[in-house]
Amino acid sequence: KADELLKRALKRAMASGDLPMQALLGSNLAMSSYLRNQSEEAWDWADRSVAIWKKNQRQFSPEQAVETLLNAARTMSYVRMADPQHRVYLEEAVRLSVAHRDQVFPVTRALGLSALANSYHAFDFRYAEAYPLIQEAISINRADPLRQRALADSLLTLGIVARYLGRADESEKAMEE
Repeated sequence: KADELLKRALKRAMASGDLPMQALLGSNLAMSSYLRNQSEEAWDWADRSVAIWKKNQRQFSPEQAVETLLNAARTMSYVRMADPQHRVYLEEAVRLSVAHRDQVFPVTRALGLSALANSYHAFDFRYAEAYPLIQEAISINRADPLRQRALADSLLTLGIVARYLGRADESEKAMEE
């Protein structure tokens, strides 16, 4: 089971004092718990992961920080959709991924950009703010032929955002690509 593997890895990270790995594994356990319909457990794992990051930010590489924040924030947004707390972590993940562009994998940056764009448009109807984020995610996803599913998801988001911004032609084009 994935959970058992994650928990074994977490025990090793705890034994070695590797706080970034503890936070990253905890954020993975958060998503795993959510997928097993264990919403409160998922929230707790996500919250603990973010707490480790908050107290020990200097120990995290930019990639570790961004992945931890993304995993935790995405889980939080699924568990408590109306709770905007996840947005703070998505915004920080995107900020870090842009500031440390050379130290964060493009795929990780694209995930963050897409997640934040979706949060802006789906929760707050902030289409103008979502628009440049999803455009950048599309550029990253287009550059990698293995990212076709992510590209399709990003194009769908662009279609929605463009339509609400009154750009019907662009919306239609995104849906036809």
